[in-house]
Amino acid sequence: MPQSHRSKIGLDLTLEENSLKCFMADTGLLATMAFGNNEDTSNELYRSILFDRLGINEGMLVENVVAQQLRANGRKLRFFSSRDDARKQDTMEIDFLIVREYEGAGLKPRISPVEVKSNKRYGTKSLDKFKEKFGKTVGTQFVLHPRPMKIEGERIYLPLYMAHLL
Repeated sequence: MPQSHRSKIGLDLTLEENSLKCFMADTGLLATMAFGNNEDTSNELYRSILFDRLGINEGMLVENVVAQQLRANGRKLRFFSSRDDARKQDTMEIDFLIVREYEGAGLKPRISPVEVKSNKRYGTKSLDKFKEKFGKTVGTQFVLHPRPMKIEGERIYLPLYMAHLL
C-alpha cells in the first residue's frame, strides 16, 4: 500500500543508538531474575509485590509492564533523555515517546511524551521541560500512574492498566 503523503514526525531521524533501555517481554520473569536470590525468594517476592511492600523503587517493574503493553499494541519503544551536569535545569527523561494524531493540530501527528509513575506521589518536571523545549511538535502528554483518570489541559493522567490504549 502506498505511504500517505501526510507529514509525519520522524522520531527515527534523531535516534541515538549509543543510548538504550532494556526491557523484558515478561515482567514476572524480570522480577524473579532481578530479585530472586534463592528458592524461597519467589513466593516472598510476589507476596511483597501484591501487598505493595517491596521496599524498593518499583519504577523499573512498572515501566517494564508499560513497555509490554505498548509493544503488544504494536508501538515501538522510544524514550528521550537529556543530561546536563552543568545545567541541571536542562536535565530531563521521558519514559516513552509515541506519535499520535493531535486534535489541536488538525489531527496532524505530534509527539506524545509518556511518563510512567509507580507511586501516588510524583512530579512532572520532565514533561514540563519537554513541552517547553519542543513546543508545537508536542501533542497530548500522558502520565500513567496508580490513580484514577483525570485531564488537565493537554495532559491526560491514566491508570497504569490503561497503557495499552495508547
